[in-house]
Amino acid sequence: MPEFLRIVLAGGLVLGVLLAGAPQAGAAKKTIKSASDVTCSVPKAPMITVTPQTADIKYDYSKTAKQLTQQGSNTVNPYAANVDTTTGGLRSDTPKMRSNVKMGTLTYPSLKVGCIWYDTIEVGIELNPVIFIAKEFQREPCKSAILKHELKHVTVDRDVMNKYAMEIGKAVQIAVNQAGALGPFNVADINMQQDRLIGHIQSAINSQQLLLDKEMRQKQAQVDSLEEYEQVSKVCKDIVRKLR
Repeated sequence: MPEFLRIVLAGGLVLGVLLAGAPQAGAAKKTIKSASDVTCSVPKAPMITVTPQTADIKYDYSKTAKQLTQQGSNTVNPYAANVDTTTGGLRSDTPKMRSNVKMGTLTYPSLKVGCIWYDTIEVGIELNPVIFIAKEFQREPCKSAILKHELKHVTVDRDVMNKYAMEIGKAVQIAVNQAGALGPFNVADINMQQDRLIGHIQSAINSQQLLLDKEMRQKQAQVDSLEEYEQVSKVCKDIVRKLR
């Protein structure tokens, strides 16, 4: 039986991908008389769901340019280190991941052994974007120019998040196939075995989160190009001049 990978992308798009799965039990039933007779296998394909979600953008117009400059951003300033620039806008958004892993178990109380396997795995990626525009930069057309720039950052966040929703799903699928069913083991160790399986999945997620964070920084740096900064600065030149 093939494994089924279900990815739910932002906007409600559902992609189903059939992938090669772990070996399934197909042997005839046999009488279990001792622990050595127990064979652990996955009875059905685990369901893997990865759901990226983006909250509505929040807007904060309460901070001054000095406060936003001190708050900084997570991208590289395209100007030289000794060039003074004033931050009229800023976007704050860090992807947050959560996971929920449920197990299937089968125990043989008289033999004091058991089996454990993945049943369902749910991964959520959440974005909660906040766009700040400094008090001093809220006159038009400057405000709209800054807002347009910061919205580009939010778009990058969403695009990269959707890309890595697929990659996380594939990484989790590989981890599930590698693990298969654990056992037979002493039933007293069932919590330890469960922790092992959860840690295995978390490692797969973490490996992709590192790549997600790296690509997001690279893409955001491309948005914060010198050309882009110069274009916004040109629109807001009168305000910037007064602040210096």
